[in-house]
Amino acid sequence: MVGDTERVALTAWMGSLVFWAFWLMLATLGGTGAGYLALYWVAGGALGLLAAILPPRAHLAGAILGLIPGAIVTIETATMLSVNIAPMSGMVPASVPADMVIIVLVAVSTALVGVVAFTLPCRTGGVGRAAIVCAILGVVGIALTAAHSPYSAKRPKRLVALHAADAEESALLLASTGADGMGPLLSLFPNAKPAPASWPTVMMNPITHMLPAALPAMLPPQAEVTADHYDPTVDARQVTLHLHGTSAQLRLANPAKALLGWSASPRLVTLPPTESHYQVNFEGVPSAGVDIQLTLRGSQPVKVDLLGIDGAPASGPEIESVSKRLPDWVTLSSYSYRMARLRL
Repeated sequence: MVGDTERVALTAWMGSLVFWAFWLMLATLGGTGAGYLALYWVAGGALGLLAAILPPRAHLAGAILGLIPGAIVTIETATMLSVNIAPMSGMVPASVPADMVIIVLVAVSTALVGVVAFTLPCRTGGVGRAAIVCAILGVVGIALTAAHSPYSAKRPKRLVALHAADAEESALLLASTGADGMGPLLSLFPNAKPAPASWPTVMMNPITHMLPAALPAMLPPQAEVTADHYDPTVDARQVTLHLHGTSAQLRLANPAKALLGWSASPRLVTLPPTESHYQVNFEGVPSAGVDIQLTLRGSQPVKVDLLGIDGAPASGPEIESVSKRLPDWVTLSSYSYRMARLRL
């Protein structure tokens, strides 16, 4: 005769089996390849259920054997995803940290394993003790994580150095990925100063600090007005620009208040109130250059910005100086760009 404790454990086990059988059915009907996870849990759950016909002493061992296949596959999948997501999260700006993605992934994986695993303490009435053990493991894990550096030679912190020039003003701009930004690296650059927001960035991560530097070797981009026609009936100008330079990457930023249209697209999208410029990016610009036509409001001169980005990694004494200061747990990416301020 089955006792009350054993009946509770058996009911919980059957509930977990029904849970995974439901998801296996949906995955099968939908033709989803990830359904193999549910298949392992259903197969292991059926094995654990068959153990109920064995003597009571073998029930717990049968349940553990039934838990192992699904747990191994689920933990292996979660580990593979985490190993691939973690490096990418280090490239996300600090303003949009990806930590929550990893937290949710680990939590969901733990919950999926727990659907079956937490039926085991039901056999001995040890649910409370199991919860205490999980809480202790959680506290220990958090403490170990906090005491351990997240960076190593295999999982380095990323530092971006932009050798930039705005007209005749130049600097080496620094930006670091990850939620901690430049914090762990500031001691390496005692002469670094906060970078003003006026410096344009070509990276996803915001520029936070700068070092003194000479002008980069690349030449500034050029823009020539090849046509300029004002139509007083609509109070607008048609300006044709010929853009060229030593860089295959050009970015043209136009004030939103002055720009009515351009040849880069059939129409302009509506910008949010926080944005002040429309920008068009040119990739693979030929040596002969590229033309663009702008429709500008009114007849007054308009200031536009033309940015040229060097496709090759930046080099020079400034980059070498930064590279020599970095420990092996920091990797450096370097770029050069030059800005030209135009008045059309």
